[in-house]
Amino acid sequence: EDDYSGFVRLRRALALSINVVSIRVSQQLGIGYVIKYLGKLLHLTPAEAKSRIPRNFSIALGSMEVSPLELTTAYAIIANGGRNVIPFTIRQVKDREGNVLENREEEVARTLEEQEKNGTIQIIKPETAQVMISMMQGVISGGTGGSANPGRPAAGKTGTTNNWKDAWFVGFTPEVTTGIWVGYDKLGLSLGIGQAGGGVAAPIWGEYMRQALKDEPVREFPQYAPLVSIDVCEQSGMLPSPECRSTISEIFVPGTVPEKSCDMCSGIISGGDIPAKGPTDNILKDQKQTIIRQMGKKEGSISEHIDDDLLE
Repeated sequence: EDDYSGFVRLRRALALSINVVSIRVSQQLGIGYVIKYLGKLLHLTPAEAKSRIPRNFSIALGSMEVSPLELTTAYAIIANGGRNVIPFTIRQVKDREGNVLENREEEVARTLEEQEKNGTIQIIKPETAQVMISMMQGVISGGTGGSANPGRPAAGKTGTTNNWKDAWFVGFTPEVTTGIWVGYDKLGLSLGIGQAGGGVAAPIWGEYMRQALKDEPVREFPQYAPLVSIDVCEQSGMLPSPECRSTISEIFVPGTVPEKSCDMCSGIISGGDIPAKGPTDNILKDQKQTIIRQMGKKEGSISEHIDDDLLE
């Protein structure tokens, strides 16, 4: 985007699609960790995850191909408090006498019941899902997904590929999860300059959800796990100091509440003085451009440009 804002909180980065933050988070987690949970959310076997998910940090910019059903299912798992969801399109198959030949609904129910018993039904922690739901609500209430607002509690995320070839919006309300993809069947065709997910797919999602839920009562998202809500500095996300100009209420998983007061608004950062803009921004910009260039190559690996210890 050629516009870098220094330190950015994760909530704001997600709401505004500041993708360089995704790269930094992926680096801190490690590529193996990212692949592990992405594979779980997409219902991939270890072999499928190995063959389909790029083992480099281009994945933070969306370099993996997924189907609308796969991505919508992953979002449904988040909406379900991190518990597994198995989609199916046909409930039952009957013969002309009405005998049930196949009952897919019962098969799925049995599978989920077995996962419940053996402890594999929880794909991501309920606390993690709770925070993600809250953050994705911000995409609609104050981010790139504003045109998706269905007039009731909702969460989601916009998506746009290079050269505006694909526009996405996937999201959910407490009742239903829906994915919208806009693009051409023929690979490589662009939707047109500036045709991004927030302006193309999000309005379709919003209108569909308004119609689909018009007869349903408005519901709030359920609370899947206890979280802690405290006021923090709006810029740094740390405990407010006298120098902080504004504060916001933020939620945290118990045990992860910040303990240090903000030292950013005073201009003094732990470990040295770092300006709000400057060399740090250039490093991030160069790093993102390196990854983008690498994504455009047929050969090579992002790992050539990333510390080896981050790949474990």
